[in-house]
Amino acid sequence: MLFVMYLKLGLRLPCKKIVDFLLTSHDVKISNGEVIVILRQLANAFGDYYAHLEKLVKVARVKHSDTTGWRVNGRNYYAWVFITAGIVLYKIRKRNNHKVGLSFFGKQTGNVLTVDRHAAFRTLAEKSGFLLQVCWSHILENSKGLAKDFGAEGLYVHKKFKDIYSLAKGLNHKGSEEMVEQLKGLVFELTQRHYKHSTVRKFAHTLFYRDGENLFRFVTDPEISSTNNISERELRALVIIRKISNGSRSCRGAAATAMLLSVIQTLRFRKENVLLGLQNILKNPSGY
Repeated sequence: MLFVMYLKLGLRLPCKKIVDFLLTSHDVKISNGEVIVILRQLANAFGDYYAHLEKLVKVARVKHSDTTGWRVNGRNYYAWVFITAGIVLYKIRKRNNHKVGLSFFGKQTGNVLTVDRHAAFRTLAEKSGFLLQVCWSHILENSKGLAKDFGAEGLYVHKKFKDIYSLAKGLNHKGSEEMVEQLKGLVFELTQRHYKHSTVRKFAHTLFYRDGENLFRFVTDPEISSTNNISERELRALVIIRKISNGSRSCRGAAATAMLLSVIQTLRFRKENVLLGLQNILKNPSGY
């Protein structure tokens, strides 16, 4: 059963290929439906361990999060990933707003969440007490778009933000609050220029006046990353499954996928042997 789970979610094989592989290599006859039944049974078996992972993510001081689209019975849903040291946790929900994070995390006063610039995360921070660290990979990708679309003006802003990030990154998390204020000052200087293109002006103004407090938390804290690339990498596992299966046929199936993939990707994140790790977890599913 664990081998079937590994083939389906770890190696992202469709049910038909799993059925063919088991019959050809091991002379084991199962149907597509039996693969689904196995996954449902294992979702129950790993339920306590998944709850254990949830508790660890909730109490961690620094976390990452991101979202992507998902389909459940042909309808639009959203897959969320929550990551902290050694843990990857997925959830599939109907909504893509702050209520998903708020219902899961509750109050998080003073804890840090590294995210992109999605509005849901700002609202989540306001209501839960999170401090945000905005992903600099997204900022530079957005400014690169300005350089492409708005000529010299966009290129100037893109280069300036690259230089600012290089200075901040070069401090190796050992900067002072005074250095953070100096970096914010460099961003403020970009708001004082005259721009012919309103999109370029809004970009600079938004980063300083809306996101300014969330740009440089990583400068003084070695536990905080300057990017949210880890979330995007871990979401790819779900994206590949979505492309192969077109999502889930039911909410129950979506929950099983999120739960079992959380266990597999957590083991991979910790660089453990997946099959051995799955066996060990079932010996102690509570995690204690």
